Amino acid sequence: MNLLKSSTYTSLLKNISLDNKDMLNALDGKTVMITGASGMIGSFIADMLMYANISGMINCRVIATGRNSDRLKSRFSQYAENDAFIPMSHDVTKEFSADEHIDCIIHAASNADPASFSKYPVDTLLANIMGTYNLLEFCRKNGVARFVFVSSGEFYGSSENIIGGFKESDLGKLNFSTSRVCYPEGKRSSEALCKCYETQYGLDVISVRPCHIFGPTMTDTDSRAVSQFFRNALASKDIQLNSPGNIERSQCYVADAAVGILTALVYGKKGEAYNISDPALKMTIREFAQVVADASNTKLLFGNPSDSAVTEPVPDKRQVLDSSKLFSLGWKLCKGDKIKETITILKEAQ
Repeated sequence: MNLLKSSTYTSLLKNISLDNKDMLNALDGKTVMITGASGMIGSFIADMLMYANISGMINCRVIATGRNSDRLKSRFSQYAENDAFIPMSHDVTKEFSADEHIDCIIHAASNADPASFSKYPVDTLLANIMGTYNLLEFCRKNGVARFVFVSSGEFYGSSENIIGGFKESDLGKLNFSTSRVCYPEGKRSSEALCKCYETQYGLDVISVRPCHIFGPTMTDTDSRAVSQFFRNALASKDIQLNSPGNIERSQCYVADAAVGILTALVYGKKGEAYNISDPALKMTIREFAQVVADASNTKLLFGNPSDSAVTEPVPDKRQVLDSSKLFSLGWKLCKGDKIKETITILKEAQ
């Protein structure tokens, strides 16, 4: 699937680039490295920066890293002849080195779907902790100006006794009786490591905590429920929920999440963390599934969960983030129906 075949996707890149021109100008002449660049969020950030390059808005070098070189080349084949784009195969759990100066790093490399948590809990944990350590060491030794760690809303843990959405200062419990803790604990430990490098070595580090992200850059292997909803919608199949779907949670369009991360990169305060969520997309899983079904003229059905669906379920009753801190930096959300736009882009990119 080539997203740049979609006129709706290229229009989206154009519109958000123009809406955030001042922010992007701050990256003119810089070299930005994105780890996990072929993932959902990382790939959109790369496309956004490259659109700004190609359109002449800025001159920014983009280093896109990922474990799978073939996947990198396939995802970013349209930039193969562009000197501003540098694909680099690298496993973040290994020591990192580069021949050229890097101004800032966005560390988005991590397993981020339930199937991976269940099958590869060690890999998931190490990609966060060891990956963050290796990159922070590179920053310390090579004068990287700013390091952005892409954490997660799962950082917060259980929502009991939390009124309203999680603020950046809140913290709930984690369940250490299951290996699924690999993901939230990996994010917590990595954020702690970032804070330690800030204190001991004076590094400029910030963390961003995205909620549940959706959008056309979802990967083929993404096992999250929302991605399954869109796959069914694309195939004109009914959407099936294997649970009541009554957990309320924050959602965010990938384009908005990417702009949020770049907003934090440019305007964020050293050592701070920023939630990323769209207040207009706070709803239950069932409500979200129904909106996708309505947008694709399909039905929402309920069935019995499979064995894999009930393995190590997430116990939190609410997964809602308060993103007012990021809005205070000037974060701008896209306009329009983002669920319908996702379906349109996926259809056009086939």
